[in-house]
Amino acid sequence: ASGDQFGISVALNGGFAIVGAWQDDDKGTNSGSAYIFARNELTNEWPQQAKLVPDDGFGADYFGYSVALHGDTAVVGAYADADNGDDSGSVYTYKRNPSDNSWVLQEKLVPDDGFGGDYFGRSVAVYGDTFLVGAQQDDDKGDSSGSAYFFHPCVSMVSKQHIFLVLIR
Repeated sequence: ASGDQFGISVALNGGFAIVGAWQDDDKGTNSGSAYIFARNELTNEWPQQAKLVPDDGFGADYFGYSVALHGDTAVVGAYADADNGDDSGSVYTYKRNPSDNSWVLQEKLVPDDGFGGDYFGRSVAVYGDTFLVGAQQDDDKGDSSGSAYFFHPCVSMVSKQHIFLVLIR
């Protein structure tokens, strides 16, 4: 729709593509969404397979500003989500169910030390079940010094190891 800014972020892996639309309004003004497309190998077309919209989405969350994709795992950033204060941010992880090709929310990542204005989720990356999330406005090493958070499952997605990466100067 007009003003959704479909294409603000894109990722491609194998036969799947994900496209962010951070100003989609399904859950309120600029709540955001992300679209998954799957390549049809017979026709070489890319029909839409899913539209991802978080159940707890809210206006101005900017879900879809950042996206990443690897195999059957999709990651979507919502850098203005307010779980830890205004613009603290969050990241949603989805897994494709191969039996029906649906994309199911696995978990919502929010940093333990998050604060308002951190913009956690402004950038995201995924490889397998390992996630790297940027928080460009985090203030741990000075005003807007920024941080990157590494999430890796230990035994299950419920118990995760969190390593705080700091830029070495």
